[in-house]
Amino acid sequence: VAGAVRGPAPTSKNGASALNTTGHVDLSVANGVLGASGMATKGQVGINLNVAGNATQPRATGQIDLRNVSFDHYAQGVRLTDINGAIVASGDTLTLQNVLAHAGPGTIGLTGTVGVFRPGLPVDIKVVSDKARPISSDLVTATINTDLHIHGQATTRVDVDGKIVLPSVTVNIPNSMPASVAQLDVVRPGQKAPDNTSSLVIGLDIKVISPGEFVVQG
Repeated sequence: VAGAVRGPAPTSKNGASALNTTGHVDLSVANGVLGASGMATKGQVGINLNVAGNATQPRATGQIDLRNVSFDHYAQGVRLTDINGAIVASGDTLTLQNVLAHAGPGTIGLTGTVGVFRPGLPVDIKVVSDKARPISSDLVTATINTDLHIHGQATTRVDVDGKIVLPSVTVNIPNSMPASVAQLDVVRPGQKAPDNTSSLVIGLDIKVISPGEFVVQG
């Protein structure tokens, strides 16, 4: 890990800042923590960002580069490799630029924007995958094609619409589930639903199509 932060930083919310952050991070330094949860990562993240303005109206320029990043979650069978792309800052918005991950024989691509310094935190992201196999485990192995659009305000309501195509899925039902699997609270007719403390609403309008093999066994 190597980096530097230069420039004046405000001591009040109305004070002006002009900070320049440069450097690079080898993600493998996080494996000491991730390993305890059965995860691992590697690759390089390059940083060249400038932040100006004040605490109430910050503005950013520059970008963060992802170079040959990979992520594994061994317990869940998740593996993403050769993740490359850039996150470009422009004023109050971050743009995902050509972010592409390899998942088995296919790919998962992300494009779009996140208004990190805008009211309501607006998001507008496309997720397109082609023959991706992000999960391959004793429990589930799936090949997926997606064309999803995530949009809305991250603080109030986010809508997800589009299509998921499943050319090949294999599900193995185990004799018992591990303790790490969350238990679902079933609400039956006449019962009061538990209070939802989150104000975020997620709207779904997704078509799921399985034209190929969908095997459930066990």
